[in-house]
Amino acid sequence: MTWYPALCKHQPFIRWTKRVAWQENPHYFQAWQKGETGYPIVDAAMRQLNATGWMHNRLRMITASFLVKDLLIDWRLGERYFMSQLIDGDLAANAAAGSGPPQ
Repeated sequence: MTWYPALCKHQPFIRWTKRVAWQENPHYFQAWQKGETGYPIVDAAMRQLNATGWMHNRLRMITASFLVKDLLIDWRLGERYFMSQLIDGDLAANAAAGSGPPQ
């Protein structure tokens, strides 16, 4: 991915996920960003990210999965937010986070 960023930047790895009916709910997205979803592990992780610019990889997976699979928010919004907050944000390491479809 590092050598071919156009293959993954702002695009899903699995093409059919382009057809997912994402919810456009700014309230849910803002609650996720602020760590105010009501789900303790998600909220603690997002608050840590906002306070320190870092979160453990497992928490990145949990929060990205929650955004995409529970809130049905477009993963690209989460990608942008993570990249704006993470001090170690890197396209090659972070582009796949949460890019899967809801199940």
